[in-house]
Parts: sequence; structure tokens; C-alpha cells
Amino acid sequence: MYGVEESLWISVSEHYLEGPAARWFQSIESQIHTATWSTFCQLLHDRFDRDQHELLIRKLFSIKQLTSVSDYVTRFTELVDQLSAYSNSTNPVYYTMRFIDGLFPEIKAIVLVQRPQNLDAACVLALLQEEAGVPAPTRQPRSGD
Repeated sequence: MYGVEESLWISVSEHYLEGPAARWFQSIESQIHTATWSTFCQLLHDRFDRDQHELLIRKLFSIKQLTSVSDYVTRFTELVDQLSAYSNSTNPVYYTMRFIDGLFPEIKAIVLVQRPQNLDAACVLALLQEEAGVPAPTRQPRSGD
């Protein structure tokens, strides 16, 4: 926090907390008057970052294209951005292959044979393929529907 004394960081940060974080802060406010910034950060991390990394990895394993390629690209890249906060050493080919695996089969086959070298290239190829007119699969009604 540029221009703010370190002793005021906790009280200044309180003004930026919303929803559950604001309620949590109110519940511990009496306990943190003498806390350091690093202690406060650890408390915040302990409360709100529990199992978050593992949850994001599970989402990465299950994310699939549900509607348009554009929607899938947005959801997938947001997930990758969140995961990148935990580790920037993940091989980019891993994300590229995971992205391709989640595409509709008709688009996946065409993108896969192009062998895109990175996630951006895979996204562009998928978007172009969708624009070229690959029909989206239709769901067959189940009996009783």
C-alpha cells in the first residue's frame, strides 16, 4: 500500500473487505489490534484459502465446453489465471491439452490435428472452427422427458 504506514495497513485493508470477508474481519477485530501485517495475512489465508488450490485443480479436470467456444475459452482461461497464482511453473502444454480435451468432439478433432503449441493458439483454432460452422451437438431427449 503505497504511501500508507505499515502500522495502518490492517485498518486500511478493512475498508476494502466485502461480504464474508467483512463479516470475518468484524468477528476477529478485537483480537488483531496488536497483530502484524504478516499475522493478519496468515489469518486471512487460513480462513479463505482452505483447499482452494485443490478445488481449482478439480475444476480443471472437469471443465468442458457446454455452449459456445467463446464461453468455454472465458471459463477455461479464468481458471488457468487462478491456478497461475499458485504456481507459474506448470508446463503450458498441459493447459493446452486439457483445453482441447474439453471441447465438443467435432471441434476437438480438428483442433487436435493442428497440434497447437500453446493455449492461445488452441483457443484461436477452436474459435475459428466454431465460426466455420461446426454444428453444436444436439442433446437427444431421454425417455420420459
